[in-house]
Amino acid sequence: MYHIGDIKAYLACPRRFIYAQQKDPGSIDYLNVKDDTTLIYARKLAVDRYFKGQKNDVPKRFLEAYKTYDWFIKPRLEADGLRIKVPIIHKTENGVDIYFTFWGIYPRVDDLIYYRLQLAVIQRNGLRIGRIYVIRLNPDYVYDGKNYDYDKLFIVDEFLYNRKNKAVYPLMDLLKHPLDLKALIQELTNVSIKDYPPLKKRRCLRPKRCPFYDDCFKEAKVDNSILTLADGNLKYRLYAKGLRYLKEVDLNMTKLEKMSYAQVMADKNGGLYLDHKALSSFMAGLSKRPISFIDFEWDRYLIPPYEKMRPFDPLCFEFALYVLDADGQMHEYSFIQKGDCRKAFIQKLLACLPKEGPILAYNAGGAEVLRIGELAQQNTDFASSLMALTERFVDLSWPFVQGMVYHTSMAGEFSLKRLVSLFSDYSYKDLAIHDGMEAVINYRNMEDAKKAGDLKKYCRLDAYGLYLIYSWLANLINRP
Repeated sequence: MYHIGDIKAYLACPRRFIYAQQKDPGSIDYLNVKDDTTLIYARKLAVDRYFKGQKNDVPKRFLEAYKTYDWFIKPRLEADGLRIKVPIIHKTENGVDIYFTFWGIYPRVDDLIYYRLQLAVIQRNGLRIGRIYVIRLNPDYVYDGKNYDYDKLFIVDEFLYNRKNKAVYPLMDLLKHPLDLKALIQELTNVSIKDYPPLKKRRCLRPKRCPFYDDCFKEAKVDNSILTLADGNLKYRLYAKGLRYLKEVDLNMTKLEKMSYAQVMADKNGGLYLDHKALSSFMAGLSKRPISFIDFEWDRYLIPPYEKMRPFDPLCFEFALYVLDADGQMHEYSFIQKGDCRKAFIQKLLACLPKEGPILAYNAGGAEVLRIGELAQQNTDFASSLMALTERFVDLSWPFVQGMVYHTSMAGEFSLKRLVSLFSDYSYKDLAIHDGMEAVINYRNMEDAKKAGDLKKYCRLDAYGLYLIYSWLANLINRP
């Protein structure tokens, strides 16, 4: 018996589908969802009497309940070897209305196959579809901290959206293009990995590396491989032309972005590329002390849990801060707390940060600066002080993403963790927590001192890692 996730995996990449049947790559809940989300969505429809499907239900259970109920939440249905869980079904005089639930703001037309598969199974069970809706979150809803207004929290929509958030596809048009479910399932049943030789594409590494990448490409991991090139489209074209190493790129024939140029030049130079003038200019802006090195950790909530929060808003629960003073002494500060800790977080942050000097973070504009702006919006009493901090932030990833410096040992990876492990004796492998998502999961289950201690060690290394990278860059421009 297949599930929709299997078919989506097959259509995206047959090899990934085959490997996933052999070994489960696992999954991570990126959003903090405390309750049965479908039941919460159903409150928008004021549903009070309903049949609720359960895990491992046989379809017969729903069909029997169909005789006595009008509303159905998460019923299980099967057809032609595909098993589905329908979010919400409403029985009407004209058949059934289907309510899909979307864990986000704009349901995408890119996910058309999900809706088509659901409807195909529903119809194969003899149900006549009346209307089709999708319930999505309202991005403008602000929780008052007391009672949820479900009528405002959710929007019942009849369209799918493009990447520009424009409604482009009426859901009822799905019925105009019925899916040959039986033929599709037959394809899955007969698929053979021999029919699909490995083919390197952008999706193999973006938005994140496929868990089966090494199964497909059993090549030696070489730091200066052409496949480490930052330009995802270009590297595959060059690879197809027979290039295997960065140094083989003909700069007279190939136009490169700054990051890619630095990579190619590093390999041609024997390992390191340094734009001394550009990096010196960047570091000159960090000459004033004290210098602060800071890292935030946060969780993101589907449904806003606290006052003045919106759907998908993050909640900062931890920071680690190192301050290098004018005398060259290092001072350490930290914060970690459960619950609605926003005010305490802000107060500790403002108390610990020096009143002047640069504040260094990695990918600051996409992380810490954004978080501070959100905190300022939610806590207007501190808004001016918080927004003043944002003007002092300096993004330590800038020298790398702007191609000022590159070493082939980076192997195309520009993350803080990669840099720390390469240019210092510190390693995240020595910690109980190895990445940001593990940190979030530990926070959600932070019930003892050990988990809190593990979180502190992880966040501290992120912050201290900034100092290590800063020192490495400073040594580069100061060496003979």
